[in-house]
Amino acid sequence: MESIGNRLRSFGLRDLVVLLTCLLGAYLLRVRDKYRLHPAWRMESDFSHLSNNQFSRNWEKLPNPKITDIESDGHNEIVIATHTNLPRLKILKLPDLDNSSSKILPFILEQSSVSLISKDDQNLDYKRPVLIEVGFLEPYKSVVQIRKQVVVVLLADTTVLCFDYKLRLLWKKQLNTYLDYTKYYVKEAAILISSHELSPDDGGLVVVGYSLGDRHHFQQTARHSQEKPSKPLDNIFDKTPDERMEELVVENLDHFTLFGLAGKDGKEGLHHRPGDFEALPEETDIFKAHHFKLGLRKGLAHLKEQHWSHYSQSLIQALPHRWKFGYDSAIELARFKKDAENYDGDNDAGTALPSLFGLDDLHLAGYAFGGMRPHSPSEHVKNPNVIVTHSNEGIGVMNLVRRWPLTSLKLPHHGAVYVDFNQDGSVDEVKAHFTSDPSNSDNCLAVVHSIDNPSTGVIFNASICQPPTFIDMLSVSGSFLKFHSSNLKEDKKLSVLPLVVKKVAKKRSVLSHLRSIGFRSPNQGYDAVFLLSNGKMTSYGPHGHLNWQVDAPIQWNNQAKIFGRGRNHNPEVLDVYHNAFQPSMQAFSLQVFGKQDAAVVAGWDSIAVISLVDGTLLADHSLPCQPTSAVVIGDFDNDGLNDAIVQCTSGYFGFQMKRQTGFWYTVALSMLLVLIVAGFTALCSFDDYYYDDEDKEAEE
Repeated sequence: MESIGNRLRSFGLRDLVVLLTCLLGAYLLRVRDKYRLHPAWRMESDFSHLSNNQFSRNWEKLPNPKITDIESDGHNEIVIATHTNLPRLKILKLPDLDNSSSKILPFILEQSSVSLISKDDQNLDYKRPVLIEVGFLEPYKSVVQIRKQVVVVLLADTTVLCFDYKLRLLWKKQLNTYLDYTKYYVKEAAILISSHELSPDDGGLVVVGYSLGDRHHFQQTARHSQEKPSKPLDNIFDKTPDERMEELVVENLDHFTLFGLAGKDGKEGLHHRPGDFEALPEETDIFKAHHFKLGLRKGLAHLKEQHWSHYSQSLIQALPHRWKFGYDSAIELARFKKDAENYDGDNDAGTALPSLFGLDDLHLAGYAFGGMRPHSPSEHVKNPNVIVTHSNEGIGVMNLVRRWPLTSLKLPHHGAVYVDFNQDGSVDEVKAHFTSDPSNSDNCLAVVHSIDNPSTGVIFNASICQPPTFIDMLSVSGSFLKFHSSNLKEDKKLSVLPLVVKKVAKKRSVLSHLRSIGFRSPNQGYDAVFLLSNGKMTSYGPHGHLNWQVDAPIQWNNQAKIFGRGRNHNPEVLDVYHNAFQPSMQAFSLQVFGKQDAAVVAGWDSIAVISLVDGTLLADHSLPCQPTSAVVIGDFDNDGLNDAIVQCTSGYFGFQMKRQTGFWYTVALSMLLVLIVAGFTALCSFDDYYYDDEDKEAEE
């Protein structure tokens, strides 16, 4: 003990360097947190109401479920719409997962349900649910306030139903009574539920938007804001209002129709239907105008609507715009004002409603984690004065105060994402480029350019099939072991849109790869992540530098190769591939209320979670069927980690996200490393002390 005390008292510079070296080694060899996807529950689908008794067509698809705390009691529920015998709205709860010893995946339990049709409804196909949304109609006031959410359902005949948290019907309203729904279906839809009010005593606001499609795939000419009507305008006034409205709706199926309803009783407060706010040709010279930004002719403009360049700064804040399928549509509240250089004091978005307010911009954790009570994203917008829609047409902005269209940005390319990618104040287009000839040198490219001048405003072009440079190849794991080829023929119908997120990626190098750490680039701009059918994922930074490239354990190109060979194959599987299967990729946060630092990707028969920081595979699992919609993200087991629900051809499957922390392993490793090094150091010091004593005795 005396020798140890002497050793501690003689702690010097060399010992300090050894200790710091041990701590650095423990940091570099630290054990990272591990994640896994654990199957938690299942729910089988009923195929009896489907036309082919196998999977749903476009007009038969059920909406994605919602994971939310509908009662504000700190426990999330799953709200889902089903079509077993009769269309119903259900609130589901988890089975007892902790005490389940069976190896069979348990069925999820029903907590409450309600029918979506009345006894007078005869044709159930018209009453099929197409979208559900949850939200708050009561304003957020304090952290001690307990608010209950409402559930709004849109049916196939454009009927809107509003239920309280106990699934009691509050009100019901049909928006469109002019069409024969044996011919048309709701192609896309979005719902916004907000505590803001259009008028006093409205009891909140419910905004519903949708566009229609031809059920039998007849090609309809959507002329809204693109070309002149083919029929003389004077014939319009010879018809009844109902006939005129029916004709306008049929001629403008792609038009994103918008309705604002009072949350208390469903009373209509604003609308934007086909034909609303449109100027007559003799009243404007707008047909001669040319949209120099996009190269499109404007056609019939809305009255008092201004070009989007007058609100470019506010509009850029509403990006990114990412639309390919009907469930990509969205409605948001925002605060718009004219750019300083375009402000003339007239025709602005108007003064905000005095009853509107917004929460702080900082999004604190949920009440169960010591933060805010449950609330909607729209409640973070202070003094909103516009409704922003993301639809197949692009971005539309509706004046919330004056209740007319303020501006719009038409974005016709559904295979691209639009965002201010490099933060230079202009709208950029991010897309993956493929040619009809897979051997073409321009095949398999990431293309990012400004829509102001697509030919000269190119930000970067880079390969997404192989590392673009030799230096980048050094940072890609396995580049020397695998042969990279750009001869990949992508099915554009099944291609996945790029994922654009606020920059979180770390630029990797050989040294950082060996040390499993990265050098973070300036946290400005966006990262663009591309997914190919062979599972290859590539991330590029805002200036075209490669962040990372990995091979994810998901794919769907093998099925395309099999079907393309013309050999005998199962026609049912081929039908699923062409008409039901939908691969997807979307960003989410691993922790509830965290930043978007991961992506969930779904392929033909598997699902995977990839880190957006460095491309690490965090978790993956096989699927028993083919996904037919985007993966639903939410914390249904209330453990603070987001979980996943996959809707596929045979039903719904819930996956829990499980985390195994590496903290204590790192602590044990650090202590072991310090003890080993300290032991060797002590032995060496003892030998030096022993030989020093012998030398002194010899001298005496």
